[in-house]
Amino acid sequence: GCYVVGGMFKNNRYELYRCSLRKRHIKCSQHSYINKAEIDRQLGEQMKKLTINKMVYELLMENIRTRNEDERKIHLTGIDHWQRIEKHADERISRLLDALSEGMINKVEFLQKKNEITTQKYDAREKIKHHKGSVGAWHKYAENLIIKSSHIYEVFSEGDEADKKARQRGGLPC
Repeated sequence: GCYVVGGMFKNNRYELYRCSLRKRHIKCSQHSYINKAEIDRQLGEQMKKLTINKMVYELLMENIRTRNEDERKIHLTGIDHWQRIEKHADERISRLLDALSEGMINKVEFLQKKNEITTQKYDAREKIKHHKGSVGAWHKYAENLIIKSSHIYEVFSEGDEADKKARQRGGLPC
């Protein structure tokens, strides 16, 4: 489509914007200039539609915390399970060494069984890493998204120009 272009007019006293009319075949209603205050007002009206009220905010945050706690319990159970498997593999290798040293199995049997157990131990370590990396991975992202969404309208309705510009760049911490 077209672009919104703007500039400073009349000795840099007025900041005005309008459609670039780049696409001549499109009927555009933005032929006339519009000032920054009007753009902020229109943007604020659109942001009202996206505003999360306090009750919804609290419900969403509580839901995220509950789900995160449920997920954390699942991952901790998984970590515990795979750590027991890893420990059991160590014990089996130790018993296997004892069997080899006592002549109960030969070296070929030892190496074959040891490779099987080592593979199981490696798989257990990988599962442990996965569970540790997954605990709460999405929680902070979702929480920050809700916090920022709840503050957007406040910035555009009550913030100063620096706040608005920072929010448009995504740099204003909430």
